[in-house]
Amino acid sequence: RADNMAATGFELDDAVLLNQRGERVDPETLRDTSVALLFSAGWCPDCIEFLPLLRAFYEQQNAPAPARDAPGSEIRSKVTIVHVSSDNSKGEAEKHFREDHGDWLMLDFDTSLRQDYKQKHGIWAGVESRVFATSIDAFQSRRGGIPSLAVLTQGGEMANYLDGEALGFECLLRWRPEDYKWDPPFESRAIKVE
Repeated sequence: RADNMAATGFELDDAVLLNQRGERVDPETLRDTSVALLFSAGWCPDCIEFLPLLRAFYEQQNAPAPARDAPGSEIRSKVTIVHVSSDNSKGEAEKHFREDHGDWLMLDFDTSLRQDYKQKHGIWAGVESRVFATSIDAFQSRRGGIPSLAVLTQGGEMANYLDGEALGFECLLRWRPEDYKWDPPFESRAIKVE
């Protein structure tokens, strides 16, 4: 199913993106940003240690840019993070998301896309190996554990793997959001005629 995603990467029947208030978010709002899936869990000490650093990166990247014509101003690309939980239950996932995460999104715990993404991108917690590493080939396709991020192309493919488990915060230095920015909404791509 994850291979048949539409242009925004989240347009499957059961794919639901939620914000910190538990409200559904339209996948179209991800356009004109660089999107990464964050694989983590509340029971994972490395994840808990990684999240404040990721939150600082996220807030800095999404802070209002200085005036575009100010000397030395840099144009920052906005980032969107979508949490893909490895928690043991929906209740644990929602609690972990509300209490430990930044102001980003979460893929609903009950959507099958959550498991599809883990398998497709080869990122899952070691304790999930019994689910995903059902053959030698499947085990060999594993990129790593949690925490990790998968920066996505607009079509839902992984453009960049950021191994938070091995590199910690340093993995974020390998994310150049301007290199992986999704197309803006169609109406903002209108050609200006002079």
